[in-house]
Amino acid sequence: MNDEPLLNPQDVGNMLRTPVSSVYRWQSQGGGPPFYKLNQRVRYKRSEVLEWLETKKKAGLHTSPDVKDNNENLSDKSTDDKL
Repeated sequence: MNDEPLLNPQDVGNMLRTPVSSVYRWQSQGGGPPFYKLNQRVRYKRSEVLEWLETKKKAGLHTSPDVKDNNENLSDKSTDDKL
């Protein structure tokens, strides 16, 4: 058995720096981190919240090699247009 402490919705909101109302909305509408219902109380494993958060990571424009290539192509086109 894992001895990882369980978090309540308020803890998850604080951890993610988001309103607890968002955490409750994720519970009812889906799309949030996995949770457990124990004796009518919702609880989360911290590790699972972090795993869920990783799935939400998006590559920024500055990290995508395709964007750099596209920007170079755009600058080449703008030079050609001026000629």
